[in-house]
Amino acid sequence: MLKKKLLLSLVVCMVAFTLAACGNSNNSNSAATNGASPEASSTTSPEKSSNDEAFEISVAHWVLGSANAYAEDYIKNVEALYKKTYPNATIKWNPIQGEKYHELLKAQLATKSAPDVFFHQNALVPFAKAGYLTDLSDQPWASQIMESSKPDNAYDGKVYAAPVDVSGWGMFYNKKVFADLGLSVPKNYQEFLDISEKIKAAGIIPVTAGYKDGWPISGTWISMASFVYGVNPNIDKDLYEGKTKINGPEFTALFTAFEKMVKNNYLTKSALSTGYDTAVQQVGEGKAAMMFNGPWINSVVADKYNVDLGFFPMPDDNGNSFVTTATNASLSLNALYPDKQRGIDMINALIDASTLPGLLQNSAFTGLPNLTIPQETSGGKDYAQALSTFPSQMQMTLWLPPSTHEALSQVITKIAAGKAFSPKDLDAADQTYQRDKALVNIQ
Repeated sequence: MLKKKLLLSLVVCMVAFTLAACGNSNNSNSAATNGASPEASSTTSPEKSSNDEAFEISVAHWVLGSANAYAEDYIKNVEALYKKTYPNATIKWNPIQGEKYHELLKAQLATKSAPDVFFHQNALVPFAKAGYLTDLSDQPWASQIMESSKPDNAYDGKVYAAPVDVSGWGMFYNKKVFADLGLSVPKNYQEFLDISEKIKAAGIIPVTAGYKDGWPISGTWISMASFVYGVNPNIDKDLYEGKTKINGPEFTALFTAFEKMVKNNYLTKSALSTGYDTAVQQVGEGKAAMMFNGPWINSVVADKYNVDLGFFPMPDDNGNSFVTTATNASLSLNALYPDKQRGIDMINALIDASTLPGLLQNSAFTGLPNLTIPQETSGGKDYAQALSTFPSQMQMTLWLPPSTHEALSQVITKIAAGKAFSPKDLDAADQTYQRDKALVNIQ
């Protein structure tokens, strides 16, 4: 709920021969409201509340672009809600698209020119350490955020961000393709390979990917987390404490399984030259059966192709299946913003029950308490069911530094190009982890 902290000013209203009540500065201040005569009200003007002052507050984002069908209504609803408290406020929306967003945000924060409120991803620890963020621990929602969202939004015992958009990666599939071929969701990795063979035999791409755009590459190793957690459910802490390494048995199992997929031609041969949108289109049109992706694919495929998707977490060889989640978009207040309450009220308007569910419907979930996000697509419902059915773990990006993300994605790229995998390929990733593990937030 939006926390409205109205600054009340005490106005002494003197009217000759009458007693007048003192009015709230946010009232209409009519004669009837204040209990004063028309003559008195025409000559006496109450002081204005600071809430009535004109000011500008900026919000930086990459998540509210034209590609999001619900963004326009969300922005309107946020503005209407915020202006109930601050009627003369001007909200400046700063959209920045693509991977340049975070690089620009980092530069702006370092030069003290960053927006007042901003969305961010996988940046909490360095931002908090640098003193860029306002402590939000006193907000009612702060103590109730989803456990798996805390590493992305809390540091050193303090909450610095709201987990707006929370979801995870896994395998989404075209339900019609599966039904036409008589296929069921696999219970272990061998069953996955078996159904992939049947799909390939039918002339359909078993698994498509849009690696040309870069960012979907990491979604592959993130989606295959069951191989890592199946070997060691405590790998995040064991890795941090030096009990295992990136080039140990956990990640070796993951990349060995991915290589098996590629060697059998179950991953599209054009993965490195195919863009993300094209890969989504292939799934929507039934030219491909499966794709490593997140819940955001559901609304796109349902709207554009009128196709039902299903979801399953990729199982390991022994049938272990984990659903992993992470915060795709967090929301913070610039520590330099001069009016903390106005900034906090902006954040609370952005995450209010009357605004946020409309933005995330059919595409994501949230790590905030007491918010139900509508899921009308079959893929969204399947994903929600998986969250309540399978054991959950933190997405691996939460306990791996960005440099290690990049190194692991390079291994995926190498295998997708048809080159053989060796555990030694993980040596570089382990070196980045040892060098940069101070950047991760182990709770």
